[in-house]
Amino acid sequence: MTSLPDEKIGDLTLRIVAQDSIYRGCIIDGGKVGPIQEDGDLAALRARLRNEAGTLHPAYFGMTGAIERFLHFFPAGFRDVAFEIDERSYKEARQRKLRATLPLEEAAKASAEDALAIRPVFNTNILSRFELARMHALLGSAQGPAYVRAAARFASGDLGGGLAGMVAAITPHGRHSWPMMTYLPHLWRSEEHMFLKPQATLDFAQRVGHRFQFDYSADPVPSVYESLLDLVKTTEAAIVQLDPVGRIDVQSFIWVVGDYKETDLPRLEQLRAA
Repeated sequence: MTSLPDEKIGDLTLRIVAQDSIYRGCIIDGGKVGPIQEDGDLAALRARLRNEAGTLHPAYFGMTGAIERFLHFFPAGFRDVAFEIDERSYKEARQRKLRATLPLEEAAKASAEDALAIRPVFNTNILSRFELARMHALLGSAQGPAYVRAAARFASGDLGGGLAGMVAAITPHGRHSWPMMTYLPHLWRSEEHMFLKPQATLDFAQRVGHRFQFDYSADPVPSVYESLLDLVKTTEAAIVQLDPVGRIDVQSFIWVVGDYKETDLPRLEQLRAA
């Protein structure tokens, strides 16, 4: 019997041993050993144990619970009038403006004028006021074109190079953040990319038991974003019956489940009554 190195997942320990081409593993939580699982495929066993670890978070209620929570705020789902007003319409408007002002194909060679031209696309409450201030300063600076070009690289599939370029451009203006680095790619190619608002997304991942809750880091590394995309694909498959209109709606679903409070209900009722 051969013991493989333990894997830490938050406060949990994932332990696997190999014997006669069979892998056996369990999750250890505060000294308590969970049920032993086995598989002839090490990767499959690791994936199953990691998913199980996600369900042990005290906030977990699964995708069924996430859908119920979303419908609590928007009973008509993605066709709810309040959802259209509160979540979808302004995001789609920013997307149309970005694509019309600076298409992705042209952003790869963005000029200083291009960087200034897309400033209005950032006039939204999606970013914090601190992030907005940094973005406005950045887009009007000598680093503005480099940031836009790096965002285009990221949107076109070069995650590592795009992240490195955006960080280099943002740093003279303050701390970088995932929202600042994923905003443009999500609007340019919402069918492929996702906007990352960390706290709400972490809350969502904990509620549905996805490994993103363990994979997340503020460090701009591709593996974090790849884990986010896996969360998005999992979510898309789970809510297909709600018929979301692309990933702008999926991002809103994650945001609603992860961030909305009971105090939002009166405001949503007012939107429906308007």
